Amino acid sequence: MHNYIRYFFYLASAACFALLVFNNLGIPELEFFDEARRGVNALEMYAGKSHPLVPSYAGYPDEWGTKPPILVWLQTLCLNIMGPGEVPIRLPSALATLLAIGLMVWFTTKQWGSATIGVIAGWILLLNWRLIGNHGARSGDFDALMLLFTLSQLLFFARFVETKRTLYLILSALAVLLAGWTKGIVCGFVLPAIAIYVLADPKARAQLLNWRMYVAYALALAGVVSYYFLREQVNPGYIQLVFDNELGGRFAEVNEQHDHPWYHYLWVMGEDKVFTPFIYLFPGALIFMAITPGRFTGVRLIGLGAVVFWAVITSSATKLFWYIVPAYPLISLVNAAFLYRCFGWMTAGLRSQLPRIHPEIIATLLIIPLFLPGFVMLIRKTNDPRAHMGMRKVISSYRAGIEDQSMQAPYTVISKHYHPVARFYAEKERLKGRDISFQPIDRVALPLISGEMDYIQLEIGQRVMMCEKRSWDWMAKGHRYKELAKKEHCKLVEITDYRLDNLKERHWPEALRERKE
Repeated sequence: MHNYIRYFFYLASAACFALLVFNNLGIPELEFFDEARRGVNALEMYAGKSHPLVPSYAGYPDEWGTKPPILVWLQTLCLNIMGPGEVPIRLPSALATLLAIGLMVWFTTKQWGSATIGVIAGWILLLNWRLIGNHGARSGDFDALMLLFTLSQLLFFARFVETKRTLYLILSALAVLLAGWTKGIVCGFVLPAIAIYVLADPKARAQLLNWRMYVAYALALAGVVSYYFLREQVNPGYIQLVFDNELGGRFAEVNEQHDHPWYHYLWVMGEDKVFTPFIYLFPGALIFMAITPGRFTGVRLIGLGAVVFWAVITSSATKLFWYIVPAYPLISLVNAAFLYRCFGWMTAGLRSQLPRIHPEIIATLLIIPLFLPGFVMLIRKTNDPRAHMGMRKVISSYRAGIEDQSMQAPYTVISKHYHPVARFYAEKERLKGRDISFQPIDRVALPLISGEMDYIQLEIGQRVMMCEKRSWDWMAKGHRYKELAKKEHCKLVEITDYRLDNLKERHWPEALRERKE
């Protein structure tokens, strides 16, 4: 009977995990930073506008987003299968998160003899709005892939130490390579943890003389570096951009005013209503499990990986809340192992009082009230697109107007900002056959776009869509127009004349210059 209870718990948990990740996945509009820019990269690669090694933005090599292209490749693959939309942009992250949970279940089954620990870790991992929300499991960004590849490095290495099978070493090194082709130097953030573990752990120390270990990781790192040299051949100056942006720009200097104290990531993790107790639990759980690991071999490596990863990103001058995402499954696994031990002690005591009740039933009854309230709260959040909002709180939405078929094309979408969200939705509709384009009003400066984009110049009779106050103000100041349609805060208008006293000459089209002369 207890097997049925356990299997029901596993299946119910899997269904809940899938629901948390996939529920309304395509409903929230793409985020301004950085999801929409990745979406434009993928749409342009899907349309054949960019080199496979060089994601592009607005038709030019993307030299602001200098990360390698695995995420964009996966998004492009999904676009080829599903067509343009939000879901294919987010699907790689969603699948990577579920694969990470599957990997934890596999590891705890093989290494610790219990799939239940992996399932508990999955619950702890997903009941975290910082992961489910922006820049996480449901977002078209790098971080969920990095979560999977960082976790894979450590778990496969722990299996290698335990079994001495070279296959696991190769898989760990492959995870380093894939992480490097996803987010560059971040691939090496947990390698110091592996090095410390090999030196400190008696069983792992036996690998110090294993030449295969050095060759595997050396080849992986060489494979990571190879991307930079390959792209340099196609996109000259790229390596210097990486030094300026990733090493000097973000690591050594504060970038875009993201200057925070050393405890920033502790505050970020402690801010979540559901995940917070597990953050407070982690230090004690790690110390206890490290001192008395018992059958939980490799738990020291996992906990050390979380601490080292946190230390590396904390030492960076630029701090952003999503940088900590790859550490979440490591924290979750340590906490899950500790909770499983606690459940064992509790069920041992209860079983003496209730001998007919199997420990698995008692453990399940203890787990349900622990995780169910957080699950219900997060499902409510995924049902509400407003809960997912980040930059859209201050930057107007364009999707409603652009996707509305009553806003008859052709027309040009304009914005005072470079606005990757507007560009994504305009390009998405264009790929579906509608004659829609996007153009910023003012010249966009480097590094947002690496090519030359001139000031917008509108012709009489041209149809234009505007969705934000600054665009409306600019249009009303320099043009006369008639309103054709309206959807929420988006207006479709047709230019009828100019207000020359207010329209700056840089926005004059050629026909107006000739008329003026």
